[in-house]
Amino acid sequence: MTENAEELDKEALLYVRSKWPGAEWAQIHVRTLDILRVKQDEQTCAECTGKGACPLRYYPLVLCEEQAGAETYILRAGKCGSAAALKSMKESQSGDLIKASGLTLQQQAQTFEAFDVDADEAEPLAALAQALLAAKTGKWLVLAGKQGTGKSHLAAAIMLEIMRRGVPALFQSVSAMLDDLRAGYEDNSHYTKMNLLKNVPCLVLDDLGKERANETGMDYLHQIIEFRSLRRAERQTIVTTNAPDQKELGKWYPSEWWDRFTKPILSRLNESGRWCIIKQAPDYRIKIAKGKAGTMKLPFSAA
Repeated sequence: MTENAEELDKEALLYVRSKWPGAEWAQIHVRTLDILRVKQDEQTCAECTGKGACPLRYYPLVLCEEQAGAETYILRAGKCGSAAALKSMKESQSGDLIKASGLTLQQQAQTFEAFDVDADEAEPLAALAQALLAAKTGKWLVLAGKQGTGKSHLAAAIMLEIMRRGVPALFQSVSAMLDDLRAGYEDNSHYTKMNLLKNVPCLVLDDLGKERANETGMDYLHQIIEFRSLRRAERQTIVTTNAPDQKELGKWYPSEWWDRFTKPILSRLNESGRWCIIKQAPDYRIKIAKGKAGTMKLPFSAA
């Protein structure tokens, strides 16, 4: 690329004429530097090997043709917007969200399609339907019941579906989350961590009730759920717990905390979300380990 302005104009015009022979400057409503940027983007795409991160974020600039009055065409610089480019960009953004989600590699494979449930397993099927509905509507959901019934799988599946739409989501073990918040006071990261937990569009709180009980941790948990509940239309919360029901979950915490922490937390979960309790189900982890066949997949339309 030359430094002389006239030569830059000439280079830009030649590039436009390679697309629209006979084009004149009177018909071109684009700055020279914008045209040369389009040319540069085109060259970048031509040299792409398809490996590594896209330097253009899958969204190169292009020249567009339009009809305007007596003019045959007007040329302008605009985003590509092709279906392929948009699909690639969306997949790239989804991948970035998944990396920041807190999901393990194993959990990243726990989609709705991979949920292993038989046609005669009424409660797991009901839980799957409620999880599908939560993914579609953004509603709060509490998945309760004994260990090994697939609750965490369904919570991860909700997150994966949401992140495919470009919405950030975060998976947190309640116990590890509270330990991390307490440690945040030592490196001054507490405020940043609390802000993320309060404001991320979708938050999964896994294994509520298994955390080490102390007043500081319960205060953090109460703050997070209270804040998100007040803004539940924008901030979805998914909770899993091994407690068989709400009454039993309340007993897992010291009685002296009932009015201050436990009752308000349960009240917010009742007010904001639906409880789905799985009481009768085979051990999901054993089923997955054995690779049990003959499973039933529930389509999104079923929700």
